[in-house]
Amino acid sequence: MDYYYNLHNKLRVHLRQNRSDLATNYGHYWRWANSDTPPPQPNYLVREYAEFQPPADYFKVGGGHGFPGGVYFPNERYALTFEQERITEYTTYANRATNLYSQLLLVPQGISLVHAAGLSLYDKGIIFPAAGGVGKTTLISQLKDLPGFSFFGDDFVMLDRSGVMSAYPSDLSIYHYHLPMMPELKDTVYHRYLIGRVWLDKLTRIFTNHRLRYYVRRGLSKLIGIIVGWINLQSAPVWHQDYVKVPIEQVIQKGQVGHQTKLAAAVFLQRHSGSDFKVTTLSPSRLASMIDAILNIEFRYGRVYVDKLAIVSNIDVIGRLNQQRQILESGLSGIPLYQIDIPASAPTQTYAAFMKDFIQQKILSNNESR
Repeated sequence: MDYYYNLHNKLRVHLRQNRSDLATNYGHYWRWANSDTPPPQPNYLVREYAEFQPPADYFKVGGGHGFPGGVYFPNERYALTFEQERITEYTTYANRATNLYSQLLLVPQGISLVHAAGLSLYDKGIIFPAAGGVGKTTLISQLKDLPGFSFFGDDFVMLDRSGVMSAYPSDLSIYHYHLPMMPELKDTVYHRYLIGRVWLDKLTRIFTNHRLRYYVRRGLSKLIGIIVGWINLQSAPVWHQDYVKVPIEQVIQKGQVGHQTKLAAAVFLQRHSGSDFKVTTLSPSRLASMIDAILNIEFRYGRVYVDKLAIVSNIDVIGRLNQQRQILESGLSGIPLYQIDIPASAPTQTYAAFMKDFIQQKILSNNESR
């Protein structure tokens, strides 16, 4: 079965599966960009590992095998090639390197991913870069009902050199503490699963061995999912986490998903141990450096493959990643840039009220055009 995804005609994906359920996991990244027709000249191909034909001539490279233009790891049943501006993955699962591979294809086009929540209010684009766990999803849940709201992503967005933000609204990662903020999920399979995980956590506290506790929770999660018929066997691995992947249409209305907009401001978010909200201004180079550092953390799962690919490919994959900072600095120039330190103890409503007031006073009331 063939699946097609087209992200602004910059990332053109063709996924083909036969026996493996690849689309279930890869769909988390690209579901919203699903297309019924093949995109022109796809530059990201996903294939089952069974389709990979190991070359007769290869050499050892860091626990795997290398050959011109690619690497493969028989023990992982995984292979990767990068030739003529096209990446091909041969796999049995999505290995969390997908965003890094997307970045390798986007950077030569003058575009970088940004680990951020992205939205627009009255056509004024705003990104909120942050490390994981700071509160990007929480912020979106509190702003999505504002007049003039459009959603661009709560995990990643795309930003080009001219400061145009493009949507990259992958599925939402929802934890149990998000449920009170998202009444749209009440009585859904996601709500039931997360409540079940809360009870499982309480039940498995009797196991003092953390490794044993992990496997008991993992097994019970799968068993409960199968027994109550919430999920089938093929998609069960998706549900072994402390969170669920929720399609954006479950929370964001279809008409509220944006496409592209000019960036009007960027607000870097981080938590701190104090009791006050602190606002400072940033330079484009400083914010680009901070975003660059977070991207390197987010891309860490794929570096083991990319570093080996750099040895065998005639494409300067490392150099491409070094370009992302230049793109970011260019895209962030000429607009207000802020950093907000959020008290770690701040209740959701306090956090939301502060951010709404800040956006109104510092961004929406700013009539300066870029």
